[in-house]
Amino acid sequence: MKITLSLSRFLDMAYEHRATWNFSVPALEAIFAQIEECEEECNTEIEFDPIAIGSSYAEYESLRDMIRDNVSYSPKAGGYSVKSFVKDCWFFKLSNGHYLLSA
Repeated sequence: MKITLSLSRFLDMAYEHRATWNFSVPALEAIFAQIEECEEECNTEIEFDPIAIGSSYAEYESLRDMIRDNVSYSPKAGGYSVKSFVKDCWFFKLSNGHYLLSA
């Protein structure tokens, strides 16, 4: 059985997974929008997978926090290095001032 999720139902399900998800409402709205956009572009339905959602996104209170957690500097290694999963992801600023990173 398949159920089409509305944003409201998605937010309800996020509340049910709050122990493993720690996203603000603006972040959840952005995640929902990205999943919907992907479905439309790929012309396919995406199964609701709370584990994949929780591990594919990260929310940061500031750009500085996001950089601190994903970029390191080592003079011996020749400078800055970025975690491999960050190289192929996107991020943007949310309405609450936080940043959402998608792997």
